[in-house]
Amino acid sequence: MPVLQPSGIVNGFPRYNIAMSQFTQKLHSQLPPTTLWGYNGLYPGPTFEMRSGMPVTVQFSDSLPTTHLLQGAIDPTIHGSESPAPFVRNVVHLHGARILPESDGYPEAWFTPGFTQTGPFFDHGSLYLSQ
Repeated sequence: MPVLQPSGIVNGFPRYNIAMSQFTQKLHSQLPPTTLWGYNGLYPGPTFEMRSGMPVTVQFSDSLPTTHLLQGAIDPTIHGSESPAPFVRNVVHLHGARILPESDGYPEAWFTPGFTQTGPFFDHGSLYLSQ
């Protein structure tokens, strides 16, 4: 996967920009392109390379559709999918890094594009996110 480069510095920390969007990608040479949701037009997403113990800021922008790819197949009785939570919401989780718990994909810390709706445990102050 491509290595993501910082786009600038925020409060002394390198800032990385990640765009969440829908796109198509071939997942196998013998299959047609598949519609996916991912980061910076990639699945599984770009790679961060950084020094251990050095904090960074990640700025997310969200241009995902408001209708879920699996809209008719979502079981509304499963924890987290019940109303009033929208079908399309974001919970960001990074792999392979030490992330503060409040910034690491807590299921009820979701947000929608532009932060028009947020989950009960979403804390904008604990994350650096932007629309």
